[in-house]
Amino acid sequence: MVAYRRATIELADEVVYLEGGRVLARGTHDELLAASPGYTRLVTAYERASAENGAGGAPPTPEQPAPPAAHRQPVVTEETSR
Repeated sequence: MVAYRRATIELADEVVYLEGGRVLARGTHDELLAASPGYTRLVTAYERASAENGAGGAPPTPEQPAPPAAHRQPVVTEETSR
């Protein structure tokens, strides 16, 4: 699943952070915040844009300017046990 809402990402078992189509980091949301400056910048940019636009963390629309790192979205994966 691809997610951009922080609440969804925080619940994921694993988050995969991509930049330019390459995997830069993997881990939980908290692990990535601690270890990946790029991921931290992305989360901060989305929070700032959400607060300014009242968009609830939604990605920018054509009427809203994109946050600096909007082209980089974390990919959330959930492991299922069978």
